[in-house]
Order: sequence, then structure tokens, then C-alpha cells
Amino acid sequence: MKIGILGLKSTGKSTVFSLLTDSVFDGSYKTDAVEKTAKVKDERIDFFSGMYLPKKTTYATLNFIDIPGFDSKSDQKEKTRILQMIQAVDSIILVVRAFESTVIPWPEDNDTPLKQLETLRTELIIRDMEVVENRLERLQADKKKKKLTPETEKEEELLERIKQELDNGDFSSKLSINNDEKNL
Repeated sequence: MKIGILGLKSTGKSTVFSLLTDSVFDGSYKTDAVEKTAKVKDERIDFFSGMYLPKKTTYATLNFIDIPGFDSKSDQKEKTRILQMIQAVDSIILVVRAFESTVIPWPEDNDTPLKQLETLRTELIIRDMEVVENRLERLQADKKKKKLTPETEKEEELLERIKQELDNGDFSSKLSINNDEKNL
């Protein structure tokens, strides 16, 4: 499983990443994503390994990706680059800053964790909306050329429901969908 760590700049993402992956944080700001694998320690595996003495003991692993700090004031190209990194992960950990520092300024005038969370939430919803609207536009263009298949008609209906959810300011994950719709 790939888990992306996302947050605004200077919120402590790389520190969290270092703790989760047992790696050393060098203190530098990253412009590219960094991926590391962390073993999931489990006492039950240790117990059975001690009992059966296998040649090799293999723990479950998680892949964490330290995504560069998000800046909502950056140009669209940079925003898109960061948000595409998020599309490649299975899950997201949002990191918000809740510590005081006289050395490190608050990210982008977001001086509370709630403001930071709302900024990230808004950017993610906007990105999802762009993806949905682009796909709906392509389906509309296809509809003018030829009749849509039953599957693409279902996809269009689902995308309209997702769009409605996003318009309401909610993530599409709040929408209850069946397995067939998930496959679409």
C-alpha cells in the first residue's frame, strides 16, 4: 500500500515521514517526492517465527511517500505536479502544523491547523472537480459523435453524482456506490 504524506510547506511532513520510515531527516526542503518502505512490526509474527524458526521472517510493509510541501499560491503547473503525485497513492495522510516557532513562519498565512486543513481540503476538491469535469466534457463530445454505450452512460450518471457531491463541498468518498460503480 502506498501512503502519501501531504501538507502545506513547513508543517512537519518530512519529520512525520522520518518517524514512520525510521529514516534520518536531513532538514532540507524537497521538490520531488521521496518514497521509503517501513516494516510493520507484529509481535505475533515474532512469536510464530520463534516457534517455527523459519529461514526468513517477512513482515508486512507500507510504502510512505513524502510529497513536497503544497503551496496554494504557486502556479497551476506546480499545483498539478503535486496533485498528480497524490493520484498515485492509495491513501493520504494530511499533516497540519500545530506547533509554535519563532524561526519557521506559518504556511501561507494559515496560522491555525483548521485553516491549513481547509486549504488542503479545498484544493483536493477542486482537483477532483477538474478531473470529473474533464471526463464529462469528453463524454459529451463522444455523445455528439455517436451513441454512448450502456457502460459509458452509467459512467456519465456516476460522474454527475460525484460532481454534485463535490459541488456540495464533500469528498466523493462520502458517496455510497456499489461495486459495479467502483469499477467504472
